[in-house]
Amino acid sequence: MLQAQPYALVQFVAAPAGLLIGALAWRRRHAVPSMRYVVLLSAGLVQWSLSATAAACFDDLDLQVAFTLGFFPGVSVVALGFYLLCRRAVDRDFQVTRRSRLVVGAAPTLVTLLAVTNPWHGWVISSARLIGRPAMLEYHVGPGYWAHTVYCYGLMSWGLNGVLRGALTRTSALQRRQLVTLLAASGLPLAGNIWTVSHLGRGAVVDLTLPCFVLTAAIAGWATAQTDVLRLDPVARAVVLDRMQDAVLVVDTGRRLLDLNPAAERLLRLLVPDLPARLTGVPWHELRFPAAAREPDRQQLRVGGLPGDGIQDGEYWLQAGGRAMAVDIRSSVLRGRRGDPIGWVVVVRDITELRTRERELAATNARLETMNQQLRGQLETIGRLQADLAEQAVRDALTGLHNRRHLLSALAADISRGRVTGVPLAVILLDIDHFKQVNDRHGHHVGDDLLIAVAGALAGAMRVGDTLARYGGEEFVAVLIGLEQHRAWARADELRKQCAAVAVPSESGPVRTTISAGVATSQTVGYHPELLLRAADEALYRAKAEGRNRVLLAGPPSMPPEPRPVPV
Repeated sequence: MLQAQPYALVQFVAAPAGLLIGALAWRRRHAVPSMRYVVLLSAGLVQWSLSATAAACFDDLDLQVAFTLGFFPGVSVVALGFYLLCRRAVDRDFQVTRRSRLVVGAAPTLVTLLAVTNPWHGWVISSARLIGRPAMLEYHVGPGYWAHTVYCYGLMSWGLNGVLRGALTRTSALQRRQLVTLLAASGLPLAGNIWTVSHLGRGAVVDLTLPCFVLTAAIAGWATAQTDVLRLDPVARAVVLDRMQDAVLVVDTGRRLLDLNPAAERLLRLLVPDLPARLTGVPWHELRFPAAAREPDRQQLRVGGLPGDGIQDGEYWLQAGGRAMAVDIRSSVLRGRRGDPIGWVVVVRDITELRTRERELAATNARLETMNQQLRGQLETIGRLQADLAEQAVRDALTGLHNRRHLLSALAADISRGRVTGVPLAVILLDIDHFKQVNDRHGHHVGDDLLIAVAGALAGAMRVGDTLARYGGEEFVAVLIGLEQHRAWARADELRKQCAAVAVPSESGPVRTTISAGVATSQTVGYHPELLLRAADEALYRAKAEGRNRVLLAGPPSMPPEPRPVPV
């Protein structure tokens, strides 16, 4: 028969609490894998609660024993779920593989078999009786009960040992808070179960384990709703992260700040002074960094989410503490062992000093480049001046023609080529007739004008490769390449005619003149500069002696002539 048992209400409270926690965990099982173990723990709590409630509601001995035996599988599932949750809290990559599922499910299955067959062997409950009104079950336990208790205690102790070691070794404040919360929550059902087991055999005992697990579920629910402790799975990190100068931020798949090193916290508070005291758990979209004033080479940071949701890797200028700060942002996806994304890690490096030095270096390089350009300009000017000086050194100042020095150098080079190639060479020596009389009658300035005009007429008749020079006084020398003797004489006669047409103004009217010329070629003289010039000079002397205004060919070379007076 049913009975009104106040104790049943205490046992029943765990059922709706377990259902609520299990439902919340089930909805989040894909985003946070650890919630699968919360679902398992909640299912065990519900089964345990309902069996204990049913046992307390009947005043029949056999029914109370049967329902009491019925909650032992739920206790095994709770212990197993708690152990798996502890393992997952310490190692976020922990997974129950297919091979280990048989081992994991073996203990609850064995306990269920022992409970079902207990009337035949009494290994779980050896004897029982009802006492008091309303009736409560007083029972003595057998070896199966103690084996089950050792199994549950061992499993939970194993899990809590890992949690304790993790709480002592983790450097992250978030992970320490997470593990310490789990330790505190686990202490309540352990204390209640120890009290219950220690009072067995001393009369009817109220099992406090299940109500204590209700408190554990309440703490877990608060942690899930308020601090997200169970959802923020720990991410492995090394001590070196706390010592890094770069800011390192870890963000979970729910777009919340999961963890950060001291450098990241300093940077965030410098960029956004009104952030809350606790940064872990802050939604990423609340971290809106103020961009610095735009400059031609500066980008503005766009913050609205994670990679793919607003942030792009690259360099940005931010406004921090009243100054512009250059940062380099790099992000990457964190993946679990099965390749599923579990979050992001964002590394922010302050490169202000580097970019400032680069700017200074660029400015220095620009100044050096300007100086180099000025120096190159000066060198080019010096080069032009040197070229002008070199050209002036081989030019006649009055007529602009090459001088005697250049003539002798060019003639030597032409003769060297002629000896190799056999190309004929002709030297024409020209002299203005009666030039002294022009100076005496009209003045030296008219004589200079006449020299310039004759030089211009001769230069205009030269071909590419020919050489024309002022040899001295009123004498000119032309070196013609590739002309045989008669063609060379014809060219010289053309030069004579062109010079005869030259006239310069004077006070008494236009002044005209004639020239005499001597032609010597390599055909008759050979490829010898001195002999060519001497032969051409002898031919010129004969032209002067025969009446001037004519061109004569030189014969074979002769001995050096005696000094002769300069003809006038």
